[in-house]
Amino acid sequence: MRNRGLVGGLVVLLCLSGWASGGASEPSWRVHPIPTTETLHELIFRDQLAWALSHQGGRLLASVDGGHTWELRAELGAGYFEAMLFADDRRGWASGERGRLLATSDGGRSWRGVGPSLPESAWIYGLFAPDSGGDGPLLAVGLDAETWNPLLLRSETGDTWVEGGIPEGSAYEATLRAGDGAWLLGGTEILRSTDQGATWTVTEADMDRVVRALAKVPGSDRLWAAGQPALLITSEDHGRSWSAAPGPEVRILRDILFLDPETGYLGGDGEPGLWLTTDGGATWRSAGVDGLASVHRLRVHQGRLWAAGRMEGGGVLVSRALSDEGPLEPPLWGSLRPGDHAVGFRSENKSGTTLDVWYPAVPGGAPRLTFGDYVRHELGEDLEEEELHRWLSVAVSGDAAVVSKGLAREILGGAMQARTGAEPAPGPFPLVVWTARHETTSAQAVLSEYLASQGYVVVSSRTAGPRHPYPWEIQEAGAKREVFAALLGHLETAITALADDPAVDSDRIGVLTWSYAAEMAPVLQLRHDAVAVVVGLSSNPLATAGLYHPDGVLTGMPASDLDAAYVVMTEAVGTDGTEREPPPLLGELPSASYFVRFRELAHGNFNGLEGMIPGVYRIEQVQPWSRGGLEARQGYETIARYVLAFLDLTLKPSPSTGARGRPWESESPGGAVETIQFGGAG
Repeated sequence: MRNRGLVGGLVVLLCLSGWASGGASEPSWRVHPIPTTETLHELIFRDQLAWALSHQGGRLLASVDGGHTWELRAELGAGYFEAMLFADDRRGWASGERGRLLATSDGGRSWRGVGPSLPESAWIYGLFAPDSGGDGPLLAVGLDAETWNPLLLRSETGDTWVEGGIPEGSAYEATLRAGDGAWLLGGTEILRSTDQGATWTVTEADMDRVVRALAKVPGSDRLWAAGQPALLITSEDHGRSWSAAPGPEVRILRDILFLDPETGYLGGDGEPGLWLTTDGGATWRSAGVDGLASVHRLRVHQGRLWAAGRMEGGGVLVSRALSDEGPLEPPLWGSLRPGDHAVGFRSENKSGTTLDVWYPAVPGGAPRLTFGDYVRHELGEDLEEEELHRWLSVAVSGDAAVVSKGLAREILGGAMQARTGAEPAPGPFPLVVWTARHETTSAQAVLSEYLASQGYVVVSSRTAGPRHPYPWEIQEAGAKREVFAALLGHLETAITALADDPAVDSDRIGVLTWSYAAEMAPVLQLRHDAVAVVVGLSSNPLATAGLYHPDGVLTGMPASDLDAAYVVMTEAVGTDGTEREPPPLLGELPSASYFVRFRELAHGNFNGLEGMIPGVYRIEQVQPWSRGGLEARQGYETIARYVLAFLDLTLKPSPSTGARGRPWESESPGGAVETIQFGGAG
């Protein structure tokens, strides 16, 4: 008899709020609601955490979902604030007029003064920490507005600061920017330090304008600097020499950012506030954000370009999805991070069965797929855009008018992780088989890509002809059994076809099932000795009654025959209003198995279409069997991590996977997720 027990704690409670955290040619801009009318001046991201600071009034905003929603975290005081820096999730600093230098050690909730005694006329304009978490000092730079003498402060810990030195004459409104070393900008000069601020070299002198921002072009030695009035200069030799470049004729250019040698953005004061170049800076045009009055800070984070500043009527924060050529993670992945492998995708027809396969790949190859590519692949390549928009809105919300055309275009055009035709990584890898259910390829694309990046080959199968009817569309028992047998045939075709794939270890198989497709899982496990684990997502593979077989496929089956590890992951309250309880068979299985109950999720949250999309894109009106909001995104991310953990602990048992693979043991207690182990040695 096989023993496929899972190792883990007996009962663990997790807190939902603490869950660990292209496409269309013209993605739409999204305006993010913020709890302030003050102009936003600084913007910082650290994974899913983010902070934004107003220019006046010291209103500090914070986000725990990568910038999609914001709260007022603290008010730092009256007057102007010029710079903000966070070294990690808790330690940060803010500075501004009257020589203020403040520090926080709790993520921005409380602040204290840490700077040396400076005159009221002092301004601190820039803050800097060494790149890549180095051990060098923190730096702060500014000037005395009465004497025009520059200020440079240094700190080893961030709690006490001492004055350092800047070459004489380096004048006013200086700021610090990270790059290769530290760059000090302002007062008609650009200075660079490669020894963490101990010494400085002047790289540009005798300018009659003030430099405010610096950008390095990825993959080259080219630099750009912007400032006032209407200052735009560029260097082809990493800052040793500079030349003027054409740019917008506005009073102040405040920030500059390049995505690649051709594509860059400028933010500044005056209409349109945000400019775009697609020809390497030869020409600039409006970036297409209506109503902007000023952009103070530009950032790129998790596949989106962010701009903070001011619109008519108050502060503003806008973002847009980057195209497939952008350098960051797919928006629909949320805070999930890929494993050690790139992801490939292929689709093939085997004996009337369509096999959609995600697999570990080597980097490179064709452009990444979009979410819309998956949808068209399943529903039909010839679908018109209007039909796709309607399908998406109805699928997510039940209403064709809820998801706007612009948002639908952004979602469908968002880059995913997989690339078609990518070269497979050296294997073999365990096989994960989805039981046959309509729209698995698109609805579970995020989870399938995530598992492939972690070293699994994942397959979804369906008929290559007209779709099979849903079980509730069939009334006659014999017809139900015929459809059930056909669906099982697709799964058998998948396993047989992939057994010959050199990238697949067919002796290590896991089965995933979601929604109504549960009945196929135990049958597949009983037929194939290599199936070591079955995971149900709002889907009970141990049910005594089913949609295809009213009496259930397990009727009369000895529990000892079900000798794989079974994991039943479910919402706390089902669509019928009843509390979900562990299936009685769980307590009778020979192998260690689990029941995982998510108290703040609903049935639809166990797939990406009805769970992840509403969470990532803040869609509140969802299907009656789902839930929207931040909890939806965090919930699906946690589901993905749990699935990976259960697969790792059965299909890749080793000290390394065991250490990283038990999220129910590493998260803080709370109450939103309950994990109960049955059987096994523990």
